[in-house]
Amino acid sequence: MPRYVGGWDLLAALTPEPLMALARTLIGDDRALDPEARSAYTTRVAAQVTASGRSSRRG
Repeated sequence: MPRYVGGWDLLAALTPEPLMALARTLIGDDRALDPEARSAYTTRVAAQVTASGRSSRRG
């Protein structure tokens, strides 16, 4: 795994999503997965985020 990934995570936490989307587009992050696989991955991540958000509100 590239070293910058750790720093990227911190940057992502501090940066608005539209700006991160632009940055991901500029670095060509879509090269890693074909469109169908990327769509499935994005759906899984969104479901995890939604589930995580619901569980944190219960406390």
